[in-house]
Order: sequence, then structure tokens, then C-alpha cells
Amino acid sequence: MYKRFTVPQLTQISNKFLANLEGIFRKERVATLKDLLKLMFKQGESVIYRQGSEPLFSFARDGDVLTLTDEKDRIELVLSPEDVIALNALCKKDTSKSTKNNKSVREILTQAYQDGQYRTILDKPYIVYDIETLYATNDLTTLVFELGYSICSLDEHEDFHRNFKYIWPENLKKFVDFCMEFDGYIIWFNSLAFDNPVIAYNVWLNQDAIDHLNAKSIDLFMFIRNIANRRIWLNKVATGLVGLVKVLEWWWLEWAKLLLEYKKTQDLAILNKVKKYCKWDVEMTLGTLLYFLHYQEFYLDGEQYTYTIPEFVAHSMYNRNKSASANIDDTQEQGFFAI
Repeated sequence: MYKRFTVPQLTQISNKFLANLEGIFRKERVATLKDLLKLMFKQGESVIYRQGSEPLFSFARDGDVLTLTDEKDRIELVLSPEDVIALNALCKKDTSKSTKNNKSVREILTQAYQDGQYRTILDKPYIVYDIETLYATNDLTTLVFELGYSICSLDEHEDFHRNFKYIWPENLKKFVDFCMEFDGYIIWFNSLAFDNPVIAYNVWLNQDAIDHLNAKSIDLFMFIRNIANRRIWLNKVATGLVGLVKVLEWWWLEWAKLLLEYKKTQDLAILNKVKKYCKWDVEMTLGTLLYFLHYQEFYLDGEQYTYTIPEFVAHSMYNRNKSASANIDDTQEQGFFAI
């Protein structure tokens, strides 16, 4: 999943596209973009430039239209012949000073949220939340809630990070009751198949309660699956769109190991690492949500997907004509991978 910018936008939004491209100039000892493209397309119409096994840049040509993709910064440019000339001119300039103070996509979206934008979806507020559990099982009724985090768009603290609320086992029922009564949307990534059932089962609620939560949930995993017919997980989406990457190298497995260590040692420093992982997932999901609300488009494997906000909601929601498991029974390889 990529951000697609125009050439002028490269100088308006903080990014590393030009720096990464110019790094290839130096390695290949070419002076201009035209020279680099000539060198690349000697190898074919679609070329991936690698450093070892890691892809750095992709170059593709379809007639007069060129597509350049920064595989590290997840930025895609579709260039006409005139755009190639403009990009070549940018490569010759020292753009570091003019772009140094520009904000990244993440910073732009976070600032907009703090300024009160994107606080409602179709005039309704929303909650973004994530939970964590241990052990590998597809029987969601047996999974024990360990902790969670949430953020509600109704909260308006000046300090953005104070809006994230910690959920611990003793106050899970209070959180679930709030969600059940909340007149707005409940948002997460794969919440229909995992998080909503788990929190309901952990406070002894039944399928009717799960259906109630699902009926007002916006599931970003389901949105991408329905609109693009692809199953893509949070880390790839958030990395591509807003530059947010998971904080633990081994993701859930690393988190589970840390939590078990905390349970043995009661070391609060370890607990803080565990909490940071969950809170960061909520930040990643909120950032992804804001991207979808702001841009109303995304790009995947060369395809552009556009939508209105009503279409975004419709593609993200529970199908009331099917049970939760029937509606999404092919979204999970193992139930405990909620992210």
C-alpha cells in the first residue's frame, strides 16, 4: 500500500523520496534522472532496484507514462513526460532546506485531529480501541482479556496523548458497557472477527451483544478487503500510509513473551513496555483511519481506490444478514492474530 503524490507535493510534504532517489544516482554514477531511467529500462519495462535482497525503488514504464515507487518511504509517482522534466529539475536542486520544516502525512493528520477535524464520521463520534490476549486458539470464548487501550473522538485534551485511555481487566466491563451504549462508531482492525467477541465474552455477554457491537463497528481490515479484495494487516497499511511501524520486532509473539515475564516478576518497567505496544497499535489505527477520512483514496499494487465517506462506512461494517463468523470466516488464519 502506497501514498501517491504529485511532483509538486514532494516539496510540500516531508518525505525521503528525493533523497532515496539521489542515493541511487550516486551508486550508479549518473548525473540526471533521464540517465538513470535509461539505465534501468535496459533491464526491462518493470525493474526493482535492490540493495542486497531489500527493494529500494521500482521503475515501470507503460508507453509515455512512468511509475516510480520508493519502496522504503512507500511513495508512488506516476509521471508524464512533463513530470519527468520537473522531477529531474528537483533532483538537481538542494531541496533539503525548503522541505526541512514540512510536516509528514502523520503530522498533518495528527494536527488536524487535534484541531478538531475528523472527529465525526457521518456526524457520529467514534472510539478506536485495541485489546491484547495470550495463547493461540480459534475458540474466542476461551481467550482471556489482558489489557487494552482506547481513544474517543469526543475527548479534547490539549495534549493528544492524554486522550488514550488504558483498559485493565478490572474496568473492562465499564468499557464494554460504554461501547454498548455509545451513540457512535466503534473502530478497530479486525474487530468484527476478534476484538468485539473477545471483550463481550470476557464480561459474560452473548452473541446478541456481539451483534450489537458489530452493528456499529467500522472494521478497517474489512474495508480494505471489501473495496480492494485483499487481506492486508495493520502494520503494512499503517507503514505505507502514515509511516507508523510496530514497536516490537516480533509483534504479538514478542509482546506475549514480555507479558508472561511481567506476570512472573511484577516488574513495572516490563508492564510499561507491554502497554506501549497496545497503545501504539491504537495510534497506528487512528492514523490509518484519519488517512482514509482525509484523502478518501489509497493505492495498492498500481490500482487506485476512491470512495465517499458513506461508501467507506458501508464497506467497513457488519453484514446484518449473516452471523459474525459467517460474514468473516475467511479473515483469520489463527484467531489470536488480531492485528
